[in-house]
Amino acid sequence: MNNNRLKHAWEQQKMNFEDPLISEDDILSIIHQEFSKQQKLQRLLYNASSVIFLLIFCQTC
Repeated sequence: MNNNRLKHAWEQQKMNFEDPLISEDDILSIIHQEFSKQQKLQRLLYNASSVIFLLIFCQTC
């Protein structure tokens, strides 16, 4: 994703968003949580595929 486009979209969203109950830090913490979930899922998939590869490899030996 183009970082400049993302930054511009974020600035536009901040200018148009007017909810005093939700702060910028709240939004950023939710985004951080989503990235953390995605990273954990990627690690899980990588580990699972590594285990499957090793099982198949060991079966052929």
